[in-house]
Amino acid sequence: MAGSTDVKEILKELVLLQEQHADFSLEQFQSATSAFQYCLLYSLISKYAPSCSRILDWGCGAGHCSYVLQRLGYFVHAYGFNSYPLISLLSKKEKFVFRKADHSSPVNIPFPENEFDLVASIGVLEHVRDLGGKEVLSLKEIARILRPGGHFICYHFPNKYSLFENITRKYRKNTFSHQYTYTKEDIVNLCRESGLLAVEIKMYNFLPRNIVGRFPGFLRHSALFNYIYNMIDNILTGLLGFLCQNYYFVAKKSQ
Repeated sequence: MAGSTDVKEILKELVLLQEQHADFSLEQFQSATSAFQYCLLYSLISKYAPSCSRILDWGCGAGHCSYVLQRLGYFVHAYGFNSYPLISLLSKKEKFVFRKADHSSPVNIPFPENEFDLVASIGVLEHVRDLGGKEVLSLKEIARILRPGGHFICYHFPNKYSLFENITRKYRKNTFSHQYTYTKEDIVNLCRESGLLAVEIKMYNFLPRNIVGRFPGFLRHSALFNYIYNMIDNILTGLLGFLCQNYYFVAKKSQ
């Protein structure tokens, strides 16, 4: 992995930042249990992006992914609609550049062709239609800016058959559910239509994570609770994987 700092320790830094700075908009980091849902993402990035790679955080949001990547030693370009406080903090550091996106141009990604070794995205692709774009058009843009042999990692891509997704869709519509959800076949087709090759597609997270941030503090900050929650989640994921909340997929640009 790029750098020598442990990913979990960096994620704990984000938990601390969330506690100290509510204006940082790091709601996913109200507990270690919710923060550690991203360990898999950084394991994937380490697998596909060597040290010192140039990475685009596409749809960077409040900047938590950019923060981790910069701390791991990657050269990070963050691309998003707003410069949140964490983004402003990162802008003072080396190996980090923020570029503001244009709401009127939901598809265009204003970088040259063959610019990045890897593009990472968390919970963004399923929302492009909300802004007037299309998933396949965004993927074509990502393919354009990837270097030959580069990879796109899409994380938190909602599973059409997720148990909790369908429960919330029925009982708490527009609160925790997604308007657009996907199957494995959808992912394969999107990659093929955009000129990318899907090299990994897997489901993960049977149990919801962000909701743990609403639990009492003695549970949210308990290492034992985090261990038990993860153990149960791993067991349920193994037994009932097709009902997991999310997909991740890795797509490669041809050489």
